This record gives sequence, structure tokens and C-alpha cells, in this order.
Amino acid sequence: MNPPDAVSPPQDWTEPERGLWHAFHQAGWYDLRGQEDTTIRASVLQHLLLGPTPSVEGRVARLRLSGAEVTGQLDLRDVGAQLLVLLVDCSFAEPIMLSGATLRLVLDRSTLSGVVAQDAHIAGSLLARKVRITGQLRLRGTRVDGNIDLSGATLTYPDGDCLYADNVTVDGDLLANDGFTATGGISLAGARVGRDLNLDGATLHGALSFVEGQAQRLRLRLTASSTGNVDLTDARLGRFYLRPGDWPAGCTLDLDGFTVERIVPDGAWPARARVTWIEKHTAGYSPSGYEQLAATYRREGHEAEARYVLRNKELRRHRQLGPAGQLWGWVQHVTVGFGYAPGRALLWLAALLAFGTAYFSGHRLDPVIAGEAPTWQPLVYTLDLIVPLVDFGHERAYDPSGIDQAVALALVVLGWVLAAAVVAGASRTLKRA
Repeated sequence: MNPPDAVSPPQDWTEPERGLWHAFHQAGWYDLRGQEDTTIRASVLQHLLLGPTPSVEGRVARLRLSGAEVTGQLDLRDVGAQLLVLLVDCSFAEPIMLSGATLRLVLDRSTLSGVVAQDAHIAGSLLARKVRITGQLRLRGTRVDGNIDLSGATLTYPDGDCLYADNVTVDGDLLANDGFTATGGISLAGARVGRDLNLDGATLHGALSFVEGQAQRLRLRLTASSTGNVDLTDARLGRFYLRPGDWPAGCTLDLDGFTVERIVPDGAWPARARVTWIEKHTAGYSPSGYEQLAATYRREGHEAEARYVLRNKELRRHRQLGPAGQLWGWVQHVTVGFGYAPGRALLWLAALLAFGTAYFSGHRLDPVIAGEAPTWQPLVYTLDLIVPLVDFGHERAYDPSGIDQAVALALVVLGWVLAAAVVAGASRTLKRA
């Protein structure tokens, strides 16, 4: 193929290609929709884009093409920043190559077999609204000065990640909402999104990874038919918007190391419902979900709700420790709320003291040595039984037997259990401090 000159396209270019040449040099739209012949060779686009950038009356030439069927592979590596490339309602038989490129790009409503744009620089926004991609959209390491807009797009690559954008940097929003559908994984590990990562109304059939990602806001109101794991391990968010009542049954969450400033649900979402949601949708025990939820409550001044969440965190942790761990966790939960409800210990102490005093008021014990025992006081004797390591002089002075001995022994055991729970809770509290 002969290269185009400054006044006319090569003679071997087809009629649609010659029309594109004129439109390109006039910086105008070239619309092939509804035309009988819509075929444009990828090599023609490359000649136009990689050659000199002609202008008319000082206007920088732009490629603005719609309705074309592009044959061959469009390779735009190293294309210059001065071009705006708009390819709307076009179809591409082979993946578009953009690695290392610097350009402004629009692919709205086009059909593609893949886009490879590793380490590219989009000087502006990457607009790919309602595109259909049957292959991989590969944006690893790409820098986007504006937005990435995939709203309404359909990405299909069941053999791997249909969107592979690890370490992508987006100054604006990354939009995959309003009917966005992904069949295959979405990998955004290490991504940096300046404003919104928006998946409201998206349907996912595959894993979503935002490991170590950052976004000012994550909007994650997925459709009910979505499936796969949502991995937010070590992700950092400003706000997390979700609709917990309609969270997809087929989606699980990984929240290990996850941090968020504020969780914003649709409608009322009390602490009990939030804990139930975390336990239902997270795989295994991960403390981060509970801790971040409690932290958001504390920032909003809801200390009681924060303590409730943290008590349930400890309860779930102990459920992972086998029967003995579950039993000890239950004891701490009931007695001191794992240190988050210390008032419970006083209630238990008062209850044991009241029971023992009432019982021994009707069951006076005989002294071990007559005439040497202190005056019989059921309250002090009960206190001597249930408070470990403190000697009030009554326990050693009186000798219970039969049922009285069993009651005394039970009070001693319960006193030690209560003391151990208090020590465990206090230790946890001091460790947090």
C-alpha cells in the first residue's frame, strides 16, 4: 500500500477508505452506518494515525469514525497525544493494540475481540460505553487522566479476567455500572481511583479483585444474579455504598485488612443486621470487617453499637477454635462481653452474692472449731467463696457438708470462672488501649 500524500489518498484505497481520508484531513466525522460497504482496513487507520498530523485552517486532525467494520489488527502503539480517536459503533475482528500509547480514545457501542493497553496513557477519558468485548480488556499499569467509562458494557472472557487492570491509575471515576455485565474475572489489584469506583447495577459472573486498591468511593450495588467472590483485602476506601438487603446470594466477600472511613447503606441498617450480613457473606473469620464497621460507628458517636459489633467479632473468632474455644468464648460473652460489657461482671457478682446469701441464711454451717469461728454472716461467707485469692476468714472457719458443700463448691467454681473472664476481658481492653 502506498502511503497517503498531502492532497489525495492512494489509488488502491477503497471508496470508504478514501472517504475516511478526506474526513480525517477535514477533522470531520465519517459515518458508515447504513452504507452498503462499511469495511475499513486497520492498516488504513494506522497510516492516518501514525503518519503526519495534517490540519486545515489550524485545526488538528482527528479520527472520528462510526459504523465501520475494521479488518486486520489495529496497532496504535506509540500513537501521539495530539490525536483524538473516536471509533463509535465499529466492529473489530482482532484485538486493538494500545500498549505504550498516549491518546484520547472513545469506543462507544463498538464490538471488539479485545483491547491491550498495558502501560498506556489516556490523555483524557477512555469512553467505552455499551461496548461488547469478547476477549480481554487489558489495562494493566495504564494512566488515565479522566474517567474510564464502561457503563452498560458487556465483557466476556470466561477463561480468565475479562477486565485486567491491575495498578491502573484513574484520576476521575471508573464506571462499570448501569447494566455492565462481566463474564469472567475483574482484576483491579493495586488500582488507584481518584473518585468513584462504581459498579451499581452491574452483573458479575466471576471474581472481583480490588486487593490493595484505593478509591474515594466504592459503589457496589450488584444485581441479584451476580456470582463470585468480591475481594477487598487491604483495600482503602473513603465511603462504601451498598444495598445489604439485596446483596447477591451467590457473592462472597473477603475483607481482610480492609479499611473504610464510612459505610453508607441504602435505608436503615441496625448493628445486629450488619453483623449478620458480615457473617453470612464473608468466607471464614476475618476481623477487619468487624473492626471497620465498629470504627465507622465510633466516628459517628455510636459507642454502644461499636461494642456490640466487637463482641460479635470475638464470639465468631472463638467459634473457629473448636468445642473448648467455643465454650470459653460463650463464657466470656455471657459474663463480661469479652471486655466490651464490663457491667455484666457486676451483675453476675451481685446475682451470685444474692443467691449464696439467701441460701446460707437458711442453712447455717457448723464451725470447724467451736468457739473460735467468727460470727456467722451468710453475706461474708458467700463473698469469701466467690472472690478468689481474698480471705475474709469465713471459708476456712466453717465446714459445709452434703448439699451445703455442693453449693459452696459451685460458688467457688463460678467465682473463679467469673474472675478469669474479667481478667481476660481486662487484658483485651488494655491491649486495645
